[in-house]
Amino acid sequence: MASNDDSKEKDGKGGGIMPLIMAAVISVVVGLGAGYGTIVTFAPPKSPDVAAKPAEAPAAEAHGAAQAEKKDEKAGGHGGGGEGEADAEEQPPEPVDPNDVAYIPLAPVITNLTDPKTVWLRLEGGITYLKSGEKKPDVLAAESAQQIVQYIRTIRLADVEGQDGLQFLQDDLNDITRSLSNGQVQSVLISGLIVE
Repeated sequence: MASNDDSKEKDGKGGGIMPLIMAAVISVVVGLGAGYGTIVTFAPPKSPDVAAKPAEAPAAEAHGAAQAEKKDEKAGGHGGGGEGEADAEEQPPEPVDPNDVAYIPLAPVITNLTDPKTVWLRLEGGITYLKSGEKKPDVLAAESAQQIVQYIRTIRLADVEGQDGLQFLQDDLNDITRSLSNGQVQSVLISGLIVE
């Protein structure tokens, strides 16, 4: 029996290492093919102009459709009030006289966040407002600080992390203070933000 096993090893026809090598080679080839397919599928387009042009066409068509719906609404056509409000938000704001804008600093806002409750946030800054508005600057500053505190108490720590988080925070604060002051507050300027 020993001579039979020795002859198989010499001929290389035994069940030794050859099938294992073939399986490894096949696995590598299939893996490389799958990897190449993934790279080709998810790779960015080679020319940004080619990728941008098809995306602009649907946007232009959607804008044209929105304009047509707006014309239908003016002419007595059908349509909900929500779409008219969305069109009004897309219009650029009216120009403001620079001599009518003033700045007032806010007292530092210190409050805890929603999640985690043990984290505190200190926001320093001020507001720009229209002097021709009906409310006095002191009242505007106090109301704005109160609105900022109420809003910050509803956010999580992850909401203010990074540059995008800070930008979203500022945009939200601008929207809140503008809407609750009937447009007299122009913007909230953040000069310092400390999270402890």
